[in-house]
Amino acid sequence: MRFLIVVATKFEIDLFLKHIDFQYDVENKVYFFENKKTRIEVLIAGIGIAFTVFNLSKLIFLSKQKYDWVLNVGIAGSFNRQLPLAMVVNVVEDQFADLAIEQANGKLQTIFETNFVNSNEFPFEDGKLKNDSLFAILNFELTDVEAITVNTAHGFEQSIQTFSKKFSADIESMEGAAVFYVCKKEKIKVMQVRSVSNYVETRNISNWKIKEAVYNLNKFLIDLRLLES
Repeated sequence: MRFLIVVATKFEIDLFLKHIDFQYDVENKVYFFENKKTRIEVLIAGIGIAFTVFNLSKLIFLSKQKYDWVLNVGIAGSFNRQLPLAMVVNVVEDQFADLAIEQANGKLQTIFETNFVNSNEFPFEDGKLKNDSLFAILNFELTDVEAITVNTAHGFEQSIQTFSKKFSADIESMEGAAVFYVCKKEKIKVMQVRSVSNYVETRNISNWKIKEAVYNLNKFLIDLRLLES
């Protein structure tokens, strides 16, 4: 089995990298570990949609062997106050929320709503990237959530309300839909796991639980026991 873990920053996965004795592949710019049965690679793809699409696509196109599946991980902000901070969740639906047009009256319309792009053109379904959880295969259960992916993390009340009401998503990240899009276009099995570091509210970092969210995310990866798959 060949697994690829995609994360925006090394900080978010450093505990996992230290738990397993990863080496660094300078040519492909990935951390890797392998035994007779399994190879795990970790790509630090960068923050945001553009860096993620480029670095993930480049790696996939250069790879001589296809990945069995790709796992996108990282921290995220939550619109849903029912999700405790530092909780690890499984994203089953994501979309590019600010790939949109702002009308003169302030109304936000996605490129699908303006008919610039067919909302059901593969891999989209009603403008969304939907994903069936594969964790049953690994005997692991997480709470399923819906997400949006944005170029700008929200911290201003008016924009928070705009995006919260329009999309009714549980969480937001800056990379999730990008990973879904690339993998689905290349027909690679993909999953996305996020650990809730903060609620999406008027920006106040003192309320965030980044340390705890990162710890729980890494504990999840360690407990997943990919090397035993």
